[in-house]
Amino acid sequence: MVFFSYEGGFMRALTRIANMMIVSFFFLMGCVPVVTVLPSCAAAYHTTVKVLRGSGSGVIQDFFTTWKDNLRQGIPLTLLALMSGGILAFCLRFGYQNAAHGWVLAYFVIGCLMALMLVFVILWLGPVLSRFRGSLGTMLRLALYFAMSHPLADVILLSLLTIVIVLMDFNPLLTLILPAVFVDLAAGPMEKAFAAFQKSWDLTTDEETLNEDELPQARELTTLEQAKALEEN
Repeated sequence: MVFFSYEGGFMRALTRIANMMIVSFFFLMGCVPVVTVLPSCAAAYHTTVKVLRGSGSGVIQDFFTTWKDNLRQGIPLTLLALMSGGILAFCLRFGYQNAAHGWVLAYFVIGCLMALMLVFVILWLGPVLSRFRGSLGTMLRLALYFAMSHPLADVILLSLLTIVIVLMDFNPLLTLILPAVFVDLAAGPMEKAFAAFQKSWDLTTDEETLNEDELPQARELTTLEQAKALEEN
């Protein structure tokens, strides 16, 4: 039957669901050491955008290749994010417990804004690691640049993350697929932001012709190109 053919929509849907479950499983396993959270995020983003959308070498190969390639930078960035989050959490707890004092309330509000910005930067760091190359400082600057210059995308990403967390808390079995679903949905605004960044500095390539329903794909920038674009902003 055509409905069950290999090229049919039903089989493509089943394959996509299976691949999402594989990506989600590897992502969760990659996060177990905690210090490898950002390399796992980078691998999940790369695999979802490239493989699940019709290119790449395969789910397992692409995931672990990207995961290993980003360990050197991802581990220190994860440690930095954990330290920053811990310090902010301690400060926010102090501010909340002493919010009766006017100056402490202002301190608490500022801390909440800083925590929100930290969340936005972390959400961008994984995709930035998977797409760009450069020093740790360059990766942080790129993540901060995208977080500050795309507030609408930040709101969308945070909303999606909140929904995913609530759903996984409601039914833990959804953890087997929702991480990849989140990345797939988040890739929309992120890929557009990456493509716009490259296009604004004439850094795009015409190597591929995209269909109308395909998202623009940003190519990897050299360190020199990244530094040039960031210095101009």
